[in-house]
Amino acid sequence: MTNVESMLKQFASIRRAYGKYLYTSMNANNFSPSEIDILIFLSNNPSINTSKELVVCLAVSKSLIARSVDALIQKGMLKMEEDKNDHRLQHLKITKAAVPYINEIKKYRDSFTKLALADIDEQDLKCIEETVKKIEDNMQKIIRGEKGL
Repeated sequence: MTNVESMLKQFASIRRAYGKYLYTSMNANNFSPSEIDILIFLSNNPSINTSKELVVCLAVSKSLIARSVDALIQKGMLKMEEDKNDHRLQHLKITKAAVPYINEIKKYRDSFTKLALADIDEQDLKCIEETVKKIEDNMQKIIRGEKGL
């Protein structure tokens, strides 16, 4: 019988394998798993670009984000820009130097996807996507208080 705990373990296993694959592939470039996550996230979501937003979206600690952002700034991969309307707010921007690394990460991500989804036909993948989307919709309803006790 499927339950939420077993599904969470399966999703966590996928996440660990994905992180390990990217980290191992990018290790020669001396990036931590968190730094890789931040680069790919900012690349895919340019409008979500503050450390506070990264904490929420990546579901990691504020201190880990701070350390990783500092390391990426030191490596020349990110820069901070002050918000035009609120000088207390700093936006993270990807530098031109980061673009080749991001492209490399994306190449490894695509390679991982092919490995992870090998031998699974399109119809099964579509069913998985639809099911996970329904689960996600239910979770959002729970979060908003629309479903529950």
